[in-house]
Amino acid sequence: FESFIDRQLVNEDVYRFASTSYIFIKNYEKAHIIQKEYETKYQLDSNDFYNLGLTSIYLNLNEEIEKYFKKSLEQKPNNAYSLNGLGYYLNTQHQFREAIPLFDRAIGLQNDLAHAYNNRGHANIEIGNHDEGLKDILDSLELDKENSYSYRNLGIYHLIKNEKVEALKYFSQ
Repeated sequence: FESFIDRQLVNEDVYRFASTSYIFIKNYEKAHIIQKEYETKYQLDSNDFYNLGLTSIYLNLNEEIEKYFKKSLEQKPNNAYSLNGLGYYLNTQHQFREAIPLFDRAIGLQNDLAHAYNNRGHANIEIGNHDEGLKDILDSLELDKENSYSYRNLGIYHLIKNEKVEALKYFSQ
């Protein structure tokens, strides 16, 4: 897809496929560059703004993250991925109470979104709702056993409970 862009054989889908392909192989910098170029040529939709928010997270572009997720949600208030992405960003800013309603909405819209359960679980643990947090993280693992963040959050849960051996087991996992 990038070779099409280089040869000026482009339309909106070529840019979208190129940036999505880079996201899948975890080359967030290249995906973000293509998305920013796309932004100068075409009108972005909710999913495009979500992708910009996602790559901004991985590139630590904090001044852009919230802006892009909010633009996504302006266009499509029920974009479960953008709700989860904005909530995740709020978690990173220790705004756990503000993030939980976003995760609730994302899960209400798409009840198989493992990352939203995991992120809500982390937020609940951080505000002292340990049992709710643990349930969410376990639900997340039922949906996606490969999510390393769920194991990390299980480690945090056990560390808070002063169960250091169990915490280390999950951190290692």
